[in-house]
Amino acid sequence: MVRAALGAAGHEAPARQGERLKAVAARLRSLNPAAPLRRSLAAAIEGLQGDGSGRSAIVLSHLVAPTAECLSRRLADAVQSAARAAKLKPA
Repeated sequence: MVRAALGAAGHEAPARQGERLKAVAARLRSLNPAAPLRRSLAAAIEGLQGDGSGRSAIVLSHLVAPTAECLSRRLADAVQSAARAAKLKPA
């Protein structure tokens, strides 16, 4: 998810971004994450569809708390760093 959001923050072709989001959604269907994380990931995919270039940092920042709650604080820190990087990337 982080890679897809950072790709949306860059200058990636829209068709390629759509393919990436479909692949992430397919991978997520095969997993069974905790409910808060599952809802956040589904919202993140929805938030990045279309023109996600300006929303990448916001989408990633919304994933920080569920990641900390369901996975680990260390992973949440990595997602937070990615959100900062997406905010700094020129659109």
